[in-house]
Amino acid sequence: MRAIVRFQLVLCLVGLAAGGLGLWVARDVDVTASTGGQIGWRAYEINLMTYNKLGALVTLALVVVGLVGVFALRPAIAFLPGAGFAVLAVQVLVQWRPDGGNLLASSGTNLSFALAMAIGFVATAWLSLVEPYRSDRPA
Repeated sequence: MRAIVRFQLVLCLVGLAAGGLGLWVARDVDVTASTGGQIGWRAYEINLMTYNKLGALVTLALVVVGLVGVFALRPAIAFLPGAGFAVLAVQVLVQWRPDGGNLLASSGTNLSFALAMAIGFVATAWLSLVEPYRSDRPA
């Protein structure tokens, strides 16, 4: 397994953990609630991420697309979840919701997660396309 595919697998495992925890903390929240369940420790005022069910399901769906690319050994498929996580990050910034807030009940901490996932997926997909043409590869 190439290093690019292994890194995409690590990204997918992190995304599965975040989406799974998000779905678990949002179990008592409506699908499109404006406030979601928090991943973190409220007693210590540590908020890692906030999800409603829709936000967690979108995260899991994007990660599943990434896993398809990993297991099909087609790392270029990672452009799709990379673009999806970039849209997720823009949604957190723009706050697309008629009544205020955002559609996925995301907080600023979700923004950093979505940007990291988008950059990771797009960078590895781009590297998988460029790698055969590297001039420093051993012959």
